[in-house]
Amino acid sequence: MAGSLTRRQLLARGGGATVALACLGSLPAGAAADPAALSSARATTYAAILDAIDTHPGYELGDRVFRVRRFADLYRESGDEFRAYADDVLDALGTPVALDRLSAGALDLATLPYLEPDSTSTIVFSV
Repeated sequence: MAGSLTRRQLLARGGGATVALACLGSLPAGAAADPAALSSARATTYAAILDAIDTHPGYELGDRVFRVRRFADLYRESGDEFRAYADDVLDALGTPVALDRLSAGALDLATLPYLEPDSTSTIVFSV
């Protein structure tokens, strides 16, 4: 078949077009990485915080997947100062995350997705 492309050629040409669009700033908004997004490593650490709290007999956090997504949304919507604070707290934990190693900052971050917008309630995890 004359003029047909192999997968390798198609990928190479498509990748070149993507790089050209990115350089010109013409990529669709969904195609560019969001610099304010929570990294997958930090999202995993955040989920591990909730898992560690869930091991405590006084808590049952059955909505962990929703709360991790909610925290990621809060993180993206917040300013640079909050994101830097959250990054420091999450990076300092390391892995594995154990209940007895959770800092006050980690517990504070864990409460955020449980607060409703415009709520004046206070939620405290104590372990």
